Amino acid sequence: MDANAAAGPDVITLRLEGDRLASAVRAAELLGAPDIALDLELGRLRGQYRLAERIEYLVTGITGSPLNAVAEPGCAHADENLTLYLSVDQADRLLQRLTHLTRDEPAPAGEDQPLADSGDEP
Repeated sequence: MDANAAAGPDVITLRLEGDRLASAVRAAELLGAPDIALDLELGRLRGQYRLAERIEYLVTGITGSPLNAVAEPGCAHADENLTLYLSVDQADRLLQRLTHLTRDEPAPAGEDQPLADSGDEP
């Protein structure tokens, strides 16, 4: 995922970049919206703006307060991007949600996982 964050005194910006807003779609999937881009043509401006609107609703639901999400079209030198403008409290709530979700996910195959206690002593 290609993301950049910047902080000001009152606003934290989270910029998600990528061809056809792939990073924004992936972020929404991680936040619990696996079909957020369903039926959207992300190669077109209308689809990008609709994705921004859907992500606004998603993150507003997570943080409990409205925010701004702005989609910008790409060009020959830059990919499309979607920028979230968050208050410090919103950014904190979003981070808590992401942290909670990543702790609950099982470890990828091949990585050590804790053994379940069977109740039997060896």
